[in-house]
Amino acid sequence: MDYDQIYVDQEKVARQKEHLCGVVTLYYPTDIHLKNLETYAHYLQKLVVVDNSPHPDYGLHQKLLEYVPHAEIIAPCENLGVAAALNRGVEKALNGRFSWLLTMDQDSFFPETVARRFFGAFRHLDAATVAVVAPGHNPTLDDGAACRFESKFEVMTAGSLLNLNLMSEIGLFDERLFIDGADHDYCIRAGIKGYAVLEAVNCCMGHSPGELYNGSFLWGRKKKTFSIHSPKRMYFIVRNSLYLLRTYKGYNDKELRGLRRHMHARISRCLRYSPRRLEYARLILKAYVDFFLGRYGNRVGI
Repeated sequence: MDYDQIYVDQEKVARQKEHLCGVVTLYYPTDIHLKNLETYAHYLQKLVVVDNSPHPDYGLHQKLLEYVPHAEIIAPCENLGVAAALNRGVEKALNGRFSWLLTMDQDSFFPETVARRFFGAFRHLDAATVAVVAPGHNPTLDDGAACRFESKFEVMTAGSLLNLNLMSEIGLFDERLFIDGADHDYCIRAGIKGYAVLEAVNCCMGHSPGELYNGSFLWGRKKKTFSIHSPKRMYFIVRNSLYLLRTYKGYNDKELRGLRRHMHARISRCLRYSPRRLEYARLILKAYVDFFLGRYGNRVGI
């Protein structure tokens, strides 16, 4: 099937939104994050909001419902992890007999022109063969043209549309992974089953910028400004990357080698440039130990 240059019909998107459910995972959200939800909520008939904050802000929940009256908020008063939150959304969407589920995080949003193109274009794809459809994440590649889809080994959670009709065959998100890697694991399982994972490489969503750090190496001789995850997030990135590398060895070794290089690059950046080197080293070592001992779930109290 030719996935290039698919025509987007805004009116058709409006007519078909009843087939579309969404789930977004929150963690101590702010007003900015609520604004992010507004950029795509009107394309959905239902939005499941899972607030993983151990101490939820119920006043913010009320404000969210004013912004998005068709939202359903789940607040377990503990951090269930991203995988479990996504599975809550899957359950709600299946019970509502939806065909597709949009998965989002709180830091991501859709520029209006991108949303119109993306939510119209994916409906022209072959639902019998496509398991996951995602927008691009590199704004420099967004040319404003009709969405051009390319096959991918894996895509990120933010902005992905899951074909719920294939969920029973592919399976749910693996809650042992907690966060980081659960989306990649799902995509790999979809590929093993023979289904397509597609990305609209020229139709790119937005992300709120992360915190930048200034670090140095070799007693300040080499300095670098970079964005990096916290030591606890690095624990999950390393442990779960090791899980993916072992579990799917032999399936697509070229892509897995790329995953390994990316993991090593992240570890190197933490240990070379961060002023919290010892904390990173301790948790990265713990990630390796827990992986080899088969310890999963939330092992660092995030």
